[in-house]
Amino acid sequence: MSTSSQPCVGSAQSSESLQGTGPIFGPMLAVALATVVTMWTAWVLTHVPLWGWTASPEITGPVLISIMAVALTLGLSRVPASKGLVVGLGAGVITSAINLLALGSMLTEPTGSASTLTSAAPGAEGLKPNAALMAGGFLALGAVVGAVAGLVGSAIARKRSTKVYAPSVWLGRIALIASLSIIPMLTLGGMVTSTASGLAVPDWPGTYGANMFLYPISLMAQDARVFLEHSHRLYGAMLGVITILMTLYTFVATKNKPDAKGIRLMACTVLGLVIIQGIMGGIRVRYGFNDGSKAGQYFAFLHGVLAQFYFAASVLMSTWALSRSRQERGIVGGVAPTSDEVPMKALKTLRTLMMVLVGAVVIQLLFGALYRHTRAPHPLWSHVGFSIVVVVMAMAGGALLTKNAGSSRGFMRVGKSLFHTVGLQFVLGWVAFFLIDWTKNKVEIPKAQEIVANQVADLSRGDAVSGLVRTIHQVNGAVLLALAVLGLALVWRRYSTRLNAGTAVGTP
Repeated sequence: MSTSSQPCVGSAQSSESLQGTGPIFGPMLAVALATVVTMWTAWVLTHVPLWGWTASPEITGPVLISIMAVALTLGLSRVPASKGLVVGLGAGVITSAINLLALGSMLTEPTGSASTLTSAAPGAEGLKPNAALMAGGFLALGAVVGAVAGLVGSAIARKRSTKVYAPSVWLGRIALIASLSIIPMLTLGGMVTSTASGLAVPDWPGTYGANMFLYPISLMAQDARVFLEHSHRLYGAMLGVITILMTLYTFVATKNKPDAKGIRLMACTVLGLVIIQGIMGGIRVRYGFNDGSKAGQYFAFLHGVLAQFYFAASVLMSTWALSRSRQERGIVGGVAPTSDEVPMKALKTLRTLMMVLVGAVVIQLLFGALYRHTRAPHPLWSHVGFSIVVVVMAMAGGALLTKNAGSSRGFMRVGKSLFHTVGLQFVLGWVAFFLIDWTKNKVEIPKAQEIVANQVADLSRGDAVSGLVRTIHQVNGAVLLALAVLGLALVWRRYSTRLNAGTAVGTP
């Protein structure tokens, strides 16, 4: 049969392609972005003044460089040994270049003798005399660390006999990294809302009159609310860079592929969402300082909701990219597609159920966001009551996905994940419920001028812990939405494939 000869051809193509040089920019970008996200997450954790202490630069500097070296080495161990040094060098430079967004806070110092939140210099006036030299040295350090990591990673890759992969494989990995990088952003944004820090910085895109990327870290660390809001903005800028690079690489990796229009459109959609998110966050700040307007509150609500849709879209993008890369490797390796043993009637029922689940999770998300941003009782009790519907729907969806998984690992993984995620979400919801301060019936967000004048009490550890619980509940809700959307996409694709193949409805 003709299909039996195809694997032989594919295997020959595979062995031949493994002898080539393979792509360089794909692995370079994937390793760099993974390292950047790891370093930024560690930077926030070691600098946030919530727990009564912050690590000194003498500690955080070596720690972050060590994290950079380890992350680069682990990533480069997945790159063919012959390209480890070159890819490592490039990945190190890219990592340092993106990290300049955060390093700017270390290259500036307050003006005058008084070190207050408002003593940052406008523009580049507050830069240290050797700021340019420090920035150049930081880029050089990235190159050196990347080169060393490339050599070590090459030794590991040589033992593993790491293969050369096509650009589509690296696109899948880059898209996955972009999706995972949103989770820390959701956490930071959630903490901003949970601790009422949304108006701790009075202007946008600047910070207390200074360039956002040049606001001294010594000032932002003076107040936990200012640190959360400002680091949220910095991380958002970094996330925008990652999304831009992912979108550009999508076009590079799918060049001359006529079937790639869909995934290119998906990448552009994700990019559009992150741009809208940034603009909406800025509008929220500007309207928030207008005492006679509710617009700031509404934009805060929309900003929080859109963030969850952005995450779901990014997860869908990464799954699509990973699926394409597996399909390409499966064809090259001679892996024949398995038969679809799931009845069409079951697929049709599952498709309907997953659509209802997505709608239910969105409604529940809106109830929760409305309460977080208004403290009105009706959204809260609607959120509590409707949670039963979401739990039942998610359990049913998870059960049907696992039951009808057949040979689909995607069905099985999403089904099991729905079980675990909705169970955790239900428990977190009740914990957050019992932490509600019932004496507050409206949202009270301290404004920047009140913080500067010391008219607002500092965040306590209790406030931080309570806010963290509510934030974890919110982030896990975003994961639940992403799983529901992903499950619907998987079911819809299988259903459409069966229809296009001419399978009659109601037959196995």
